[in-house]
Amino acid sequence: MKTILSVDVEGDWDSKETESLQIIPKLLDFFDDNRIKATFFAVGNLIKGNEDLFREISRKHELASHSFSHRRLDRLNLKEVEEEIVKSKKEIEKLKVKCIGFRAPFFIMHKELLQLLEKHKFVYDSSFSHSVFPGRYYNFNFRNNSKVVELPISKFMWKLPLGLSYIRLFYPLSLGFLPKKGHMYIHPYEFMKDGPGKEIPAYVRELAKVRHGAKAWKIFEQVVSKMDCEFVGCRDYLKDRKDYI
Repeated sequence: MKTILSVDVEGDWDSKETESLQIIPKLLDFFDDNRIKATFFAVGNLIKGNEDLFREISRKHELASHSFSHRRLDRLNLKEVEEEIVKSKKEIEKLKVKCIGFRAPFFIMHKELLQLLEKHKFVYDSSFSHSVFPGRYYNFNFRNNSKVVELPISKFMWKLPLGLSYIRLFYPLSLGFLPKKGHMYIHPYEFMKDGPGKEIPAYVRELAKVRHGAKAWKIFEQVVSKMDCEFVGCRDYLKDRKDYI
């Protein structure tokens, strides 16, 4: 069974801090040890000054766009959304890496997102989730009328996204609901010793504090072992589907 694994590389806990970039080398080693491939959705403005790190990621894994500045796309006008897409793609491709995938910040899509992605030659998008959570996932009227392939995040338990954040929150009960295939995502900052500050809403902050740091590592190791599947990135997943790429 193949499961897509994606890593959202963004500011720490929705802030402008970037200490979590220091977690990535350890994460890459863990992936090597467990024969895991993944897609790293990177915020474009984090690449400048960290080019060596992102080149190292791209040696074995896919780099894709997570916008340029991690702003909510539904609060931007059409021109601003297009700038977020184009600027982030350019930053990634400065590394001599082809960027074919996109994920909207917070999984909140702009109504013209897919048309813009098609215009700028993206192959796939991974911004859609069937899940429900306050302040996230406003995609209930989603329709894909473009040629862009949608790779949604899987849901599990009570219609929650298959993300390490929610697995941590409901651990150990959540381990019993893990699927054998689908699309799972994580954030490097979840493995940080320090939890979130006051940059995020209080209710999200309290939830995010649950079992982060060393506990998150242990839980993630258990997840990888229990799912017992082949983890791949989005690009590699699509390569096996001849009708897509």
